[in-house]
Amino acid sequence: VPTSSVHANHDVDVSGFGTEVNIENDLEAVNRFEESSWADVNVGGEISDNYDYSPPPEEVEMPSVSFSDPSDPKAFKNRADVIYSESEFENLLNNADGGSLTLDSDITYVEGDIVVNDDVDLTINGILVADGNIEMGDACLLLFCCGDHTRLTINYSSSSPAGLIANGNVKFDFCVESSDVNGIIYATKDISLTDFSDQIYFEGGMYARNIGI
Repeated sequence: VPTSSVHANHDVDVSGFGTEVNIENDLEAVNRFEESSWADVNVGGEISDNYDYSPPPEEVEMPSVSFSDPSDPKAFKNRADVIYSESEFENLLNNADGGSLTLDSDITYVEGDIVVNDDVDLTINGILVADGNIEMGDACLLLFCCGDHTRLTINYSSSSPAGLIANGNVKFDFCVESSDVNGIIYATKDISLTDFSDQIYFEGGMYARNIGI
């Protein structure tokens, strides 16, 4: 999992079997950074936490994100180009099963959770926002993919921001094939990556209370 930098206002936990994490800049955990003996974390900058790598970094105030406040003109829902209900977006993904789906809007907003576990190439040329959790891939009890494969591409351009933003958790699960994410991953709760079989490239920032890999 190559990425540019990681900051967590609590813990960063890298425990996946055979997981390799390459961080170009810094890895910061306000509480604790833990790396299992079967994982490999390479950091180009500094590691800091409140345990083995003290002194810890200061807690970063999470960027203020307004999701659906009708009185806030800056709320994502009020600025969205396209708004889907949870079931409408699920149908959109189901119709793309076995093919590809491209979201070209600057802001695509989903009223609820987003679960992408179909055999689909999903390309986001902007921001995909969920007023709930975002889950990529499929949960599996065994150490291999037991469902359809999902591929994700997020393209950043200088004219508009890009990324995944969730009013909850963001999870990359099993069955996520090699993906390129050029943008921000933001979760009001946790970010977790559990798939170790394919590479996921992150170029941008991750913002969450806890980050687990």
